[in-house]
Amino acid sequence: MQASTSKQASRSRRSRAALLGCGLALLALAAGELAARAWLGADFRSGEPIARQWKICGRFDPRLGWSNRPLARARIVDGTLDYRVRINSQGWRDRERSPRRAPGVARILALGDSLTWGWGVDASERFSELLEQRLAPQAEVWNTSTPGWGTDQELWAFEDRLRALEPDVVVLCLVFNDLQDVGAELRYDMRKPRLVADASGTWRVDSRPLPDERGVIARLADPLRRELLAQSALCLLALSGGNPLRFSLQQQGIRWQELPVEARELRPAERALFEARCQALVDPRSAIRALLEQLRAGCAAIGCELLLITLPHQHDPCLLDPRYPRPALDAQGRFQSTLALRLHEAGLQLGVEVQDFERELLERSSAGEFLDCGDSHLNAAGHRVVADALEPRLREILARRQR
Repeated sequence: MQASTSKQASRSRRSRAALLGCGLALLALAAGELAARAWLGADFRSGEPIARQWKICGRFDPRLGWSNRPLARARIVDGTLDYRVRINSQGWRDRERSPRRAPGVARILALGDSLTWGWGVDASERFSELLEQRLAPQAEVWNTSTPGWGTDQELWAFEDRLRALEPDVVVLCLVFNDLQDVGAELRYDMRKPRLVADASGTWRVDSRPLPDERGVIARLADPLRRELLAQSALCLLALSGGNPLRFSLQQQGIRWQELPVEARELRPAERALFEARCQALVDPRSAIRALLEQLRAGCAAIGCELLLITLPHQHDPCLLDPRYPRPALDAQGRFQSTLALRLHEAGLQLGVEVQDFERELLERSSAGEFLDCGDSHLNAAGHRVVADALEPRLREILARRQR
């Protein structure tokens, strides 16, 4: 009897010790969380994780490879970049909108990749938002872009999700890396459906829908990690190795303009490859040309105007950065990159309107203005240049449609 009583007492002591240990652990975690929030101060917002790249706002997409994650919210801090992202319930970095058309209001879709999406700037600074402010109440401008998308994914997004919005105008932004993205199966460590040519030379989509190759553990762990980063300052510090904001260049008071000029000017071999890839725009057998033809036909089928625009990215950095040598001008004192030239040629062949902004960008850059956020994407000033030049063209298109 005494032995049994002794065992019960021992178990009771162990239970009390375990409960005390758990309580002390919870108190320690609570104290750590309070200390972490105090350390981060106003930098920490509950529900808004801090990350170094867009992927925290992205998701696997079996139709497109990847897309914006609906209702995602984050602050992106990476070196010279520091901006906030909010994704609406429809999966666009845009304000909440109704698919139902408002009477008398034209609908414009800005479709593209990271440049149109607004990499490096807050949503209010993008050319799509600036245009909507200026064109309202005559028109609304939806931003229907996703970082990393190629022209193929943009076409599929139009066919799958955007055609039903019955737009009046689609503004498709084409940049140099689109010529690399089209037809690729793996881009930016993410898989996508790919275009393949059959024996007749017709381009078709392969491997769609895509299987989710992540394991069960990864599929469960990703949302848990995002939630921990969003809700716990202690987890944010632990998983990021310290306060990611205070290690950023902006927090140290260093502007990217003060850093040495990066070697982004294309070398001769790279320039030759650039020229060759741009030639695909006027090659009727190329994948990019087939995509543009399909998008033109898709827009025409619903009575929608298509406007192609192009922006400098990964080529001719002098258009955005005054530290680079000024380019050679033609006999009329003009400059146009090979990409812009070939896109204009393709537009004439396809019967599609084209606009570039290289003259306007070069004028501002030559005057000493920085139009680059630090990694070849437009900064807020660059977006304003695009909005200033694009506004009159869109007004012309809308006026023509009203006649």
